[in-house]
Amino acid sequence: METIGGFTDMLLLATNRRHWIATIPVLFACLGLLWQFADAQCAAGDQPAAGQSPPAAARVASLLPTVVDQPIPVVTALAIDPTGQWLAVAGDDKAIRILEASNLKEIAVLRGHGDLIRTIAFRHDGKVLASAGNDGSLILWEQATGYRQLRRIDDLPAVCRVTFSPQRNEIAAVGFGTEIMMFGGAADLAEMRCDCNDLRVCVYDQQGQRLAVAGRSGLVHLFDPRTGAAIRDFNLHNGRIRDCVFTRNDTRLLTVGEDGAVVLLDLVRGEVVQRIDLLPCKLFTLAMIDDTHVAVAGSDNRIRIVDLDSGTVVKHLDGHRGSVSTLAYTSGALFSGGFDATLRRWPVESSGGERLAEKETPVLPPGESSSR
Repeated sequence: METIGGFTDMLLLATNRRHWIATIPVLFACLGLLWQFADAQCAAGDQPAAGQSPPAAARVASLLPTVVDQPIPVVTALAIDPTGQWLAVAGDDKAIRILEASNLKEIAVLRGHGDLIRTIAFRHDGKVLASAGNDGSLILWEQATGYRQLRRIDDLPAVCRVTFSPQRNEIAAVGFGTEIMMFGGAADLAEMRCDCNDLRVCVYDQQGQRLAVAGRSGLVHLFDPRTGAAIRDFNLHNGRIRDCVFTRNDTRLLTVGEDGAVVLLDLVRGEVVQRIDLLPCKLFTLAMIDDTHVAVAGSDNRIRIVDLDSGTVVKHLDGHRGSVSTLAYTSGALFSGGFDATLRRWPVESSGGERLAEKETPVLPPGESSSR
């Protein structure tokens, strides 16, 4: 296949493409479109700052089923293109929707996966979208051709997370094993394997000089993606790490895990500078709003806006009626999706200001009406 958009003659390198023997079935409760908000109590130590109140509402939409009489799909992954114009949304129906981020209008449906899609990511220039999941296939979709398949890589283990290097034509991916799969980049790239099993997340720093991977052990492992050399490990969580991101000019690393903790690591000093426990919920996902504020969410249906400097929750975003599986942020808008089969758009000021959401009209599938 001819490749375009910076992937011409891309050398595909996969470190140890062993066959994935079995995957754990994922059971989702598809509850349909709900336009109401929860009044759940805050967990201990999880009170918003004085004078703050939960936002009144958010825009709500459901993904349109691709087959008649099929249940409304659960949202499994989100990605925003670098311009903030397009939102890619994966559902548990093995399809990806491309939506206009401003109004959640669907413009394309991408089909090609044979099983659950767990991860999607845009390249740094927005011209290529990557997707992967339980079927062991990594698909690259080209924006310029209406997101037609640009390249397909099969026979991989199940993939939990895929990420693009911000500087090079290189992709990193991890699954449920110890392998760190690398595609493209330098031909002499060394094989990379992590001591931790059941890897769930991999992320490059902003310069593409370090790759952080994490999973079941609660440790973050730093690698040099240019050489494959291990840099350092950090023990941060008492359980599986589900998401992480580099912040503050790559001097800090932020993680969330199933132990309900938000951990901020100072990479220069090599020590934790902030640990925020949000028990009893498990945290699955995060999205940086600015250098100080981050949105986190997980198993208790609630999105929290956390101030990393003070270590406090400054806002709650309530409305989901199932676990929130994925978050994405761009220029004043936070998007969330989860097991209640809804996609929500929350207006959020990047300064962490007083107004976090405002009343909007729900976006409903054809033929459905809101109860409010």
